[in-house]
Amino acid sequence: MRFLLFIWGLFWSIAAASRTLPVPAQPARPLTPQQLQHLVLFTRLAGSIRYFYPNQATSRADWQAFYVAAIPPLLHAPTPEAFVDTLRRTFAAVAPGVVIQRPGNTPARTPPAAELSYRWEHHSLNLDKQGLGLVPVLMRLAHLPFTSRLVVASSATAPLPATYTLPLSHAAAATIPLVLPAAQAYAPIAFGQRSRRFQVAQQAQRLAVLMQTWNVLQQFYPYREQLQQVDWPAALQVGLLAANAAQTDQALLVACQQMVARLGDRHVQIARRTRTGLYITPPDFALAFELLADGRTVVARAHGKWAATFPLGSTLEQVNGQPIKQVLDSLQRQTSAVNDAMARQLVVHQLLRYFWQPTATVQLTVRTGEALQSHPAAFRQLRLPPSRAGAFRFLADSLVYLDAARLQYADFVRQLPALQQARGLIVDLRQRPAYGMQAALAHWTKAAVHSDWFATPVLQAPDFTAATYDSVRSVTAARAPHLATRTVFLIGPDTFSYGETLVELIRHYHLGLLLGQSTGGTNGEMNFASIGHHFRLSWTGRLVRNRDGQPYQGEGIPPDIEVHPSLAAIRQQQDVALQQAITYLIDSKSKKN
Repeated sequence: MRFLLFIWGLFWSIAAASRTLPVPAQPARPLTPQQLQHLVLFTRLAGSIRYFYPNQATSRADWQAFYVAAIPPLLHAPTPEAFVDTLRRTFAAVAPGVVIQRPGNTPARTPPAAELSYRWEHHSLNLDKQGLGLVPVLMRLAHLPFTSRLVVASSATAPLPATYTLPLSHAAAATIPLVLPAAQAYAPIAFGQRSRRFQVAQQAQRLAVLMQTWNVLQQFYPYREQLQQVDWPAALQVGLLAANAAQTDQALLVACQQMVARLGDRHVQIARRTRTGLYITPPDFALAFELLADGRTVVARAHGKWAATFPLGSTLEQVNGQPIKQVLDSLQRQTSAVNDAMARQLVVHQLLRYFWQPTATVQLTVRTGEALQSHPAAFRQLRLPPSRAGAFRFLADSLVYLDAARLQYADFVRQLPALQQARGLIVDLRQRPAYGMQAALAHWTKAAVHSDWFATPVLQAPDFTAATYDSVRSVTAARAPHLATRTVFLIGPDTFSYGETLVELIRHYHLGLLLGQSTGGTNGEMNFASIGHHFRLSWTGRLVRNRDGQPYQGEGIPPDIEVHPSLAAIRQQQDVALQQAITYLIDSKSKKN
């Protein structure tokens, strides 16, 4: 989870890493329904073979080059019969044990029981890490339990399928051996030349990127009900049409982003690779926006000289001359969130990050009363100086505010005597909490607390067939002195992953009141894969099993008291959730007395 926190703090690069590259593609012919169906079937078969055909060479092969070479002949296959013949030739060299034939015919050979045989065993996925820079190193340092290796196929373990059959049409099916004798499992395979530099102008390269993105999630995304809910096969068809039509690097990236955004998982992101695997995080800006209940986007923060130009509460009408509704509609489709309302809210909160470049300028048009004015804003001038505010703020009425994002556990320990004497505490979890917050939370309880179960999928067959899980949970001992002060925890859409783990503990052990808005609905450990030598995909590789039977993946944890921003509070520079928490603590203390 700490690895996740580190990476996520650096990963908000999609705005920075998603800038267009001036390499336009030639307009591609629209895919015919038959071509689309052929590409879908090839994608399914290629993914199953790539990750589960038991040969060591497949883990080192250049699959981008394989896809790119295979796609043109498949597009030109005039009939289903010709398509099946093309598939046979395509996979004959890289997976000679695969049999493509009429359903019901003799399947691929299963090795005799006495013959030493091997199969793939994936704990999530530890392939496709080439070109990710420091990411694999950080994953090893974090001791994430992701492995991929050939293991001896043992009859003593739980029964596992020896083959996997994928229907290709009413007249043909592909049978993939999942177990092969040692001589075949370690036999060299000729995959041809490695792919050259990624070129968006090549139709096959665009399609290959989207296919590989879909396949990683199809085979290794652990929340299977999410895939079913969004109709993941249909998402592939829509994505292929968009990738085929893409004429720029940016358009291809958006096609992939729109496809993965369907899952509503904040961990599932795709961006361009960098040499280090890390990204420049956009700074905090002097301007920020909020989405009101009536759908308006208003200025919620304007520091320094920007306060006169962009009055608080003024309505944002256009960005770079484009109506704000069109801007939000477009960005919302490529933003992962548990529902459309949260996706739109996240886009508004992060709006400037989508347009950020260090030397760029954004044109913002706002309405104040009846006046409509447009102003340029250079990002180098919008940069907000780093805040030196500490984690603690002592409020009136003996209340204390604690910003969990800035918390150092040593500071928390020093402040404990004051916190014990306080009338009430307000702990802000609306941004990513610092590492010390979990240790600090142990002071709110008198006994050890157990986290939810973290489960790593163990996969030896495609599509989670016969999948099992390695599950672990953390135990945090109570720490003295005990903190019995009445506490309100502020939560919101940006409370997810590690933050959501803390909120679940608070809810389960009744450590305080939850106030604000529903959490982000994403938890688990992130995994990463290189896509097409040009992009990096992240996803939740290790799921969280909720012990309460109250699912929050894809839903979020609702607050005990729901609070939304108001125009009046924004104009008065009030944090409505903080004000509501203060009112609650004062009223609760008064009633108790």
